[in-house]
Amino acid sequence: MLLGLWLAEALGELAIAAKLSATILPLFESSSSVERPARGRAVAERFTSFLDRVWRERPLSEDAWHRSSPTDASGLLRHLPPTAVV
Repeated sequence: MLLGLWLAEALGELAIAAKLSATILPLFESSSSVERPARGRAVAERFTSFLDRVWRERPLSEDAWHRSSPTDASGLLRHLPPTAVV
């Protein structure tokens, strides 16, 4: 999980360096609200906030890692351009 968080952080830093916009669309949350794409340092702030929350809410027991989470990507798909990284 830590490696995944580092990779997500690196994607945010690459977006900043390339002057790209970035949007975080959590797959395992029921929230239907989607934030507008961020640019510049706002990308780092959003990624840091999101990754901190993911780390705090991570499964703490071995059994919790094996439980499946309900996913419904249908609401997210309309926000993902063909070049999105998931």
